[in-house]
Amino acid sequence: MRKRPSGTNIHPTSSVGQKVLLGKGVVISPQAIINDNVSISDNSVIGPRVTIGEPDKRYYEAGSYEFQAIRTTDLYSKDAY
Repeated sequence: MRKRPSGTNIHPTSSVGQKVLLGKGVVISPQAIINDNVSISDNSVIGPRVTIGEPDKRYYEAGSYEFQAIRTTDLYSKDAY
């Protein structure tokens, strides 16, 4: 697993592409999807069920977007909001 910036909190039900640049202190809420080639600034909060970025061509060719996502077992803090 790649190293995440200090203070970054990714909910275990969210998916983050391998080519995503995360700033320090980013919070990604439940079921959010961050596709590849996206940059998220420091201290940003991504809300629940938000999708950011365009899926790659595999999504359109296969009808489903299969990518390797980051999964984390870190505790999700309700106090992040």
